[in-house]
This record gives sequence, structure tokens and C-alpha cells, in this order.
Amino acid sequence: MAYTPYTVPIIASDLRHEEMIQQMCDTLTYLDHVASDIFTRISRRVAENRGKLAQLNSRIAVAEAKVNRIKGVSVFIGSHKSVVNYRKIVGFAVVTVTSQQNYKTKS
Repeated sequence: MAYTPYTVPIIASDLRHEEMIQQMCDTLTYLDHVASDIFTRISRRVAENRGKLAQLNSRIAVAEAKVNRIKGVSVFIGSHKSVVNYRKIVGFAVVTVTSQQNYKTKS
């Protein structure tokens, strides 16, 4: 989005009373337009960021569903001399369990 500078005219002090009131009205009308434009831009950016946040929340929900789906699943790793190793995903730690009940935890 391009930056648009706003210029608000200054009211000259050497004008007649009626001309000064007219310039004040014109300046205040333009200032109202500038304020409305600024708030419209802010509202548009907030709406864009809410959309991005909604997409991010949906991606988080999908990732949580995948983590919950694999949480607690046992996977056969291999065997060696009658010792069977299993990996079990518990939360976010990987636990290696052998048939001899030795536990090793990796973070």
C-alpha cells in the first residue's frame, strides 16, 4: 500500500470574516475526509489481519489434529538379541521402551 501524504490548508489571517469562515468550513470538511480515509484504511488492515489470523488458526487446528492422531501410537523400531525396542510418542517427548523395562527419554 502506497503512502499518501495529506496536506491540510492553513487559513490565512488577512481575510474578511466571511471568507475566513468559508475557508474554515472547507478546511474542516477536508480534515473530516482525511480522518475518514485514515479510519477506512485502518479498518481494511484490521480485516486483512483477521483473515490472516483465521487462516493461521485453521492451520494450527490441522496441526493439533495431526499431533493428537499420532499421540500415543507405538511404532516397532527393531529387535536385537530378544530385546524389542518401541518408540512411543507421549506429548512432545519421544520415549524408547525395551522389553527389559529400561526407559530412555529424548526431548
